[in-house]
Amino acid sequence: MTSDPDLNHVRHALKNTEFLVLQDMFLTETAQLADVVFPACSFAEKDGTFTNSERRVQRVRKAIEPIGESKDDSWIVKELAQRLIELGAVNPTQDAPHRGWDYASAADAMAEVNALTPIYGGITYERLNNGEQLQWPV
Repeated sequence: MTSDPDLNHVRHALKNTEFLVLQDMFLTETAQLADVVFPACSFAEKDGTFTNSERRVQRVRKAIEPIGESKDDSWIVKELAQRLIELGAVNPTQDAPHRGWDYASAADAMAEVNALTPIYGGITYERLNNGEQLQWPV
């Protein structure tokens, strides 16, 4: 909430949201309004990529294991997806390569993003690991 210039407007909107879920490292003002808070890791505990506001995709490598109860983003998304599948809330097609969200690595997840999202099509771990500075679309 505190990063928006109109704090009262944001607070009002969030309080009137039917169900609020977020992921955060700390119990921020926003997290205190949430119905569910997933325990996020810091950048130092993650392996994967970030895309910044100028569309630059940056490779990050895990420096330390997650501390305390924090969980990696991919773990949180996988667990949530698997529970939605089990509940029948979503039903991925049988031929989907990762229908159970069972990626072996962040690179596997990126490969699927590349296959499904044209603007990320040329962004690969090989290119990022070789130091290429990539901005979508590639």
